[in-house]
Amino acid sequence: MTTGTLKWNFILSGIVSVLTFMFSFLNNLLVESLIRSLVVFGVFFFIIIVAQVVIRQTLGTVLLPHEEGVGPGQHINLVTPEETSMSPVETGTDQQRRAEGDFAGFSPNDFPRVARNESSALDPEEIAQALRVFSDE
Repeated sequence: MTTGTLKWNFILSGIVSVLTFMFSFLNNLLVESLIRSLVVFGVFFFIIIVAQVVIRQTLGTVLLPHEEGVGPGQHINLVTPEETSMSPVETGTDQQRRAEGDFAGFSPNDFPRVARNESSALDPEEIAQALRVFSDE
């Protein structure tokens, strides 16, 4: 648990405690309002800590000790995914030949043909009748 987290726990618990004191003071004595606000402060502080622990365990974001010498921003990955598949000795023609092999079966305007059964000839009257039936619905 970090110091910043405890600071926010105290701030939130203090706000809830002050609100409890203000609303309790309207109907109760000063001492009873103070006791209630202190109890609410403790309960709310405990609930926040338990909720933080549960959320961190559930999400798996428990702070682990950092490796020595490796901090944020200390490592830069200079290899892109495209570069990982190429060996350093490949020339431009080797790369072009490999790229052409990847897309050898590709043609942008090659649409599959719809097979039509020639034995069932479509009668224009039947098509018109079907369109009339569907347009009425």
